[in-house]
Amino acid sequence: MDGNLEKVTPGAIRRIFSRKNISYLAFFVVSLLFFLYFRFPARDFKVYLNSAFSERYPEFFRSFDSVSLGIAPPSLILSSVMLGGEGKWGSYKLDVLRLRPRLLGYLMGKQSLAFSAETYSGLLQGYIDFPLFGGKEVTPKVVFDFEGLDLAKGEFLKDKLGLNLTGKLTGSFVFDGRGTLKFKIEKGLYRLREGLFGMDVIPFDTLEGEFRLRENNVKINKLVLRGDRVNCSLKGDVFLNKGWKNSLLNLNGSYDVLTLRKKVILSISGTLGNAQVKAL
Repeated sequence: MDGNLEKVTPGAIRRIFSRKNISYLAFFVVSLLFFLYFRFPARDFKVYLNSAFSERYPEFFRSFDSVSLGIAPPSLILSSVMLGGEGKWGSYKLDVLRLRPRLLGYLMGKQSLAFSAETYSGLLQGYIDFPLFGGKEVTPKVVFDFEGLDLAKGEFLKDKLGLNLTGKLTGSFVFDGRGTLKFKIEKGLYRLREGLFGMDVIPFDTLEGEFRLRENNVKINKLVLRGDRVNCSLKGDVFLNKGWKNSLLNLNGSYDVLTLRKKVILSISGTLGNAQVKAL
């Protein structure tokens, strides 16, 4: 035993970590990555993932065009991903979606997947956590931030909510059975269905909001629009129904027309698809 210990000398350690041996190791690692990258069965894996995702998430997932491997960090890269469908959720396109295991989540005892996406000229980044042990009905935790999304390129707000809104969207979203959304839209336009004080279009510098989701109720704690011509502030509730446009509104706030030096108190009822605005 002592003889074996004597062999572990500084000289032996230096030989193990010699330039020659390190070069061999580096060559092996590069060769392995090269093999995995260029021999990756992309076509077969694409068919498998499309089938698996469509079967498990039929209302949420539609398709993607191609799949490849990312090396740094190790990840799956999907291109031209279509989410949603013709139903209540609408359609969303991700130009590029990157998926990888999230080590911190596993250390906390959860199945965890990190993701990032390029979509609508902006970026989206976050993670999804599942308990390691649980049935199919377990609610995941979803956390993500988004930055610079071009609302003019998306269809959801206009087609599903009836809102004709443009601008660059930045914010964050957390969902674990209950949801919290914070956002800010900059340099945008809001087109009204009916003219208000002689205006059909409201240009704004910022539109900021804080929403909380509890089952079928969206609590609007803050919705503030600021611009050169108009300032507007709203609070209240949206009660979700089948079909987004049928969701009921119960909102109150103020509308300040700066160019006319006129401020009115507003009450908004009806539905998202047919809002009724009253000046009090």
